[in-house]
This record gives sequence, structure tokens and C-alpha cells, in this order.
Amino acid sequence: MVVYVGSVGSLCCYDKGVLVASGPLSEKITMEYYQDEAYRLIKEGLQKGYDLLEVTYAFCLALQGALKQKKYKRTRSDEKFIVMYYLCLVKLKHFDFDDVMLVCLKKKKKIKKPNK
Repeated sequence: MVVYVGSVGSLCCYDKGVLVASGPLSEKITMEYYQDEAYRLIKEGLQKGYDLLEVTYAFCLALQGALKQKKYKRTRSDEKFIVMYYLCLVKLKHFDFDDVMLVCLKKKKKIKKPNK
């Protein structure tokens, strides 16, 4: 499995303590971007007339289906969908963020001060 890392870091998803997906974090693709996308997906489901329980169940089924796919056959878009499913289920209070997700930031490089 490939861990996708952006210029700022990566957003990793875990299932039963095993890394299952990751998404890059950069200046354009921030944590807020992922959260807004998850909120948009939930909102679309509710606007179609489904209640919260049905939306939660649909995301659970989609996540289970995506996780059944072999890790080495997943594409980058598959990993993005898995990250979105996890974030949607976190927003719907099905999972706790700290149990299934980890934000991994890159180390900041120390800037050497010039000698005067």
C-alpha cells in the first residue's frame, strides 16, 4: 500500500489498528477541504430524502466494500473515497476520529540564521 504524502503531510485511516488508506495534505488540500467534502456528501444524502440512519448505513456498506478490495489493487481515487467514507462516519458519530484517523504532519525544517 502506498502512503500518499502532500507538502504539509498526510491523513491516514486505520481499521483494527492497520493502516488502510491515506490522503495527502497540502496547501490546497487541507483538513478543512476533506471535512467540507464529507459534509457535502452527507448533505446530498439527506437532501435525497434519506434519514441519518440510512445515510450512516450506506456509508458503512460503501466502506466495507472498499476495504474488501485488495490493498495492492487500490487506485489513488479508491483511497480518497475510503478517506471520505471514514470522515463521513466520523461526522455522523459512528466512529471516533482518534480511533480511526491520524493526521501526520511533516517536520518543519529549521532555518539557520546567518552569522553577523
